[in-house]
Amino acid sequence: MADKDNEPVMAIATGLHEARKQRRISSEKERPGRSRVHRSIYLDQAIYDRLGDAYRATSHELYPLEVRKSSFIEACIAYALEHLPDIETALRKIRP
Repeated sequence: MADKDNEPVMAIATGLHEARKQRRISSEKERPGRSRVHRSIYLDQAIYDRLGDAYRATSHELYPLEVRKSSFIEACIAYALEHLPDIETALRKIRP
């Protein structure tokens, strides 16, 4: 059962791992088949700190696989988007 819960995460991680295999190219050029955008967002400091702690723990757990922080955050966001009903429930509890 636990493996089924982790299937979306594993699929995302596999896709990110494959993207890392691609040859590194300069920041001016776009990777084939993958577009990235630069956006600024403001986050609560405590949430940002938790994200950093989670990244470090995950990076340590996945060693020797190298995971960039941006890839980790993309995986977290993709996973969250696949679980919107849970997020909606959590937001309802925060905002009456």
